Amino acid sequence: MILRNRIQQDLTASLKARDLATTRVLRSLLAAIGNAEAVDTTADPDFGTVGAFASDVERLELNDADVVRIVAAEVAERREAINTYLGVDRSDLAEVMETEIEVLTRYFPI
Repeated sequence: MILRNRIQQDLTASLKARDLATTRVLRSLLAAIGNAEAVDTTADPDFGTVGAFASDVERLELNDADVVRIVAAEVAERREAINTYLGVDRSDLAEVMETEIEVLTRYFPI
């Protein structure tokens, strides 16, 4: 969970620095991590509650390796988007994706 905490701290720093591009990428990454932490309630229909106490449901604890896999998936999505954008002659959007990849690769192990 240390990597997730680092991402959260970096988000706070990017907000303070008014770095909109980094803020957007880190918010997206934290949302992907949060989605991965959500417990799958489809396996057991009697599991969990819906409504007022839905936030009391347990969440998965992801380790750093899980977070790195999520980062890798986010990078892969952006690389696919780059190929799509270049295919339709939108190099401006491809450059945005390249910038986002640069932010995400900060969280790969050295």
